[in-house]
Amino acid sequence: MTRSENEVDQIVFRWDSENLSGSTGFGPVAWSGARDEAENLFRTSGPLLRASGDETRPALIRLQRRAEVMLIRRLPFSDAGGRASVLCHALVGSPELLEPATCLGLRGWDWEGADIDAGRVRGRLPVIREDVLVPATGRGQGDLDSALDDVVEELTGMVAELLRHPEERFTVLDERGDTACPVLWGLHSMFGSLTDRRWTFATHDTVELPALRFVFVGRWSGAASRNTDRRRVDPRERLGDRAEDVATRLVHRHLRGIAEGEGGEYAVGSALHAAASVRGARLLDTAARALDTLDRRTPGQDRRPGPFQETAGPAAPEAPRSQGRKWGWPLGGGRGTEDAQPGTGDAPAPRAGARDVLPGAHEGVPGAGGRELRGDERPGPYDFPELWFRPDPPASPGPQDRLPAARTPDPGSGPSPHASPTPTPTPTPTPTPSPNANPTPSPTPPPAPAATTEHRPAPPHHLPAQDPGPGPGPYGGQDGPDARPDPLTKHPAQKPGADPYPRPVLPFVAPVWTGPAAAGKGNWARLPGRGREREAETGLVHKLPAARTVEEARELIERGGDRELLNSLRRPQAYIVLTLLLAETARRLPSWEHPLRRELCEVAIGREFWAVAPPGAAADPSDPPEEQRAANAAELHRWAVRPLLGAGDAPVGTVAELLSRLRTSPVPSARETFWLIVDGERPGLPEAVWLSLLKEAYGMPRSAPRPGGPSVGPAAGPGDPGNGYTRRFLRRAGLLIGGLVAAILLVAVWGRFS
Repeated sequence: MTRSENEVDQIVFRWDSENLSGSTGFGPVAWSGARDEAENLFRTSGPLLRASGDETRPALIRLQRRAEVMLIRRLPFSDAGGRASVLCHALVGSPELLEPATCLGLRGWDWEGADIDAGRVRGRLPVIREDVLVPATGRGQGDLDSALDDVVEELTGMVAELLRHPEERFTVLDERGDTACPVLWGLHSMFGSLTDRRWTFATHDTVELPALRFVFVGRWSGAASRNTDRRRVDPRERLGDRAEDVATRLVHRHLRGIAEGEGGEYAVGSALHAAASVRGARLLDTAARALDTLDRRTPGQDRRPGPFQETAGPAAPEAPRSQGRKWGWPLGGGRGTEDAQPGTGDAPAPRAGARDVLPGAHEGVPGAGGRELRGDERPGPYDFPELWFRPDPPASPGPQDRLPAARTPDPGSGPSPHASPTPTPTPTPTPTPSPNANPTPSPTPPPAPAATTEHRPAPPHHLPAQDPGPGPGPYGGQDGPDARPDPLTKHPAQKPGADPYPRPVLPFVAPVWTGPAAAGKGNWARLPGRGREREAETGLVHKLPAARTVEEARELIERGGDRELLNSLRRPQAYIVLTLLLAETARRLPSWEHPLRRELCEVAIGREFWAVAPPGAAADPSDPPEEQRAANAAELHRWAVRPLLGAGDAPVGTVAELLSRLRTSPVPSARETFWLIVDGERPGLPEAVWLSLLKEAYGMPRSAPRPGGPSVGPAAGPGDPGNGYTRRFLRRAGLLIGGLVAAILLVAVWGRFS
């Protein structure tokens, strides 16, 4: 069907005597895409669209075929003759957009525009954009987390059955009629990234079709389907085997993680993914290894939970939660209750589920008075970003597993994930190791001294910590293509008025976007799921904007494919997400072949090294100061673009134009990026780039002007130092070009007389 990658089509199926498809009876009556595609979907999925059997319940159905997913909401309906029938409203989109977790989150069918009169609508329907579905998905997933406490018995039974038979299809008994979605949600939350089988399901049906992996039925009717690997399961039955013991512990851990928050809802899934390093290992053994890992992280906890009746019942009053918890909903959540007063009669009824309780100790947060908020009222990370980017608690495995902490934004300065999290109580300037510090006031605080390493934010978990130490920086003594300027010395300030585009007076800082040489090539072998990254299609492009925490974004990026990393880099991202993407790219770069390296080079050039903050960056709590943005941009050029420039396989003209734009930009970070790239002992730029920059410095056109055309710029006078360079830079460029010309002449003369 004709749609963009961020849109889904919708189709309505029902009985209609004046069917627009040209037939009578049950079929498609309204659609947003092409008519023939709607009819084709009806022909291939007809048995699932028509309910059969004695009972018809509302059902949510997810089907997948190649590059399309169809999510169907099926409801009982009476046709024009009063006969019992069904009404189906379907969404059709890519597997990355309509992934299983998203489909389960949409079970309420309550996004903006979902309330169409499906019993009467005919003809054309509008497509639905992804940003319309995201809020409804977040609300639905929060409700499903809360509902898990009511289906502990059924979820435990299904987890045990999945551990015993991970490759089979299941027909699950659901006599209550309301356990299907929570059980599927719990299964996918823990095992979604582990099994290769498609997560297709019907929350109620009477036909056990092979296209569905999970089918829930209200009662057993007849014998099981023959010639299939489908297994009938009553999740309340108990066998008392090892799988049941492991399942009980997994479910207990998962529910406890949801109640604790702080990203604990991902703990079991992450541990299972990390334990699945041995290809061909049994799922039961993988789950046991994951539990051992979780037990080592929390040694004070009992390995076996108590009776679930006690766990699910009223518990003792909770200890005050840390204000550093990460909110459990997608980005972009609304602020539906900013004007509501807690404690009034209009407050919504409290809902079970510890994730929704807002800490009353935090001032300024909606619900701080102790009221619980619904999913559509809860603030998102962009509403209170300082809570999302707060550093991890001390109980984490180690400092190498944490991202750089972000300071809480204050009204007087922009936030930065690279600044020291310890506030300065007095205006006394912080001493720096450099004895030649520039006394000129700087809009940004000076870098922290090397001696106070305990106050320095930790680098990303896959980048080694850098200890600057006194004397030369970590790259000051290097020579060759990886040489970088000393990160602890300040460059000399230029004279005011000498240059219309002077080099900004900014302190040097060490870059965070370090390349493979600093990230360590050995780390590549320890990546989870290695060997499949190039072919992997995990929906990273669509999942990343909905990431709720930094840790979730990191896990999505580490599981993403190589092409997905590059496609995500092409899109606007928060700076901390961009940092995660480039760090993962640097880790994989040694294993990439030439086409991927060239594509990365083109992406970096096309995004201009991210040297300039995009519009709206002030709202990004992770946006760094000017000097850090420039250092990162120059470092990205060093390991992503410069190697291809040296090999003659990069667009030299495009690089020259980009450097020219950076040099003449009014943004300090752009100009500083230019100087960090060119102002080294061995910048590694080709002769064509230097020649282009030199011509521009003297006001010369890049190419010969057309006859009769206007002059490109004023000619430079004999004593004119140029319109944008210092004499030192021009002298260096002139000596380089003169030396090359002299070498060519010497070779020519030597060849003539030899």
